[in-house]
Amino acid sequence: MSKSIADKIKAAQAAVTNARQKRSELEGRRKQLMERLATDHRLSSVKEANERVTELEAQQQDKQEQLDSAVEALDDLMSDLRGDE
Repeated sequence: MSKSIADKIKAAQAAVTNARQKRSELEGRRKQLMERLATDHRLSSVKEANERVTELEAQQQDKQEQLDSAVEALDDLMSDLRGDE
């Protein structure tokens, strides 16, 4: 059996109502997250947050390279002290 036009309209109205409710919930969640971004990290936009993440990743990479270099130097020093060649 096919649905009547009235049933189709009711189903469409329910879908619209559900979509509006979901949109409202998502907007509220977005507002909460933006407030937290501002409060916790002093950032005012997602773009700023992405830029900060990029900066932090670059800093992390630099620190990792410094650590690797220091470990290598320590290994060389330990090797020299043991007399390894």
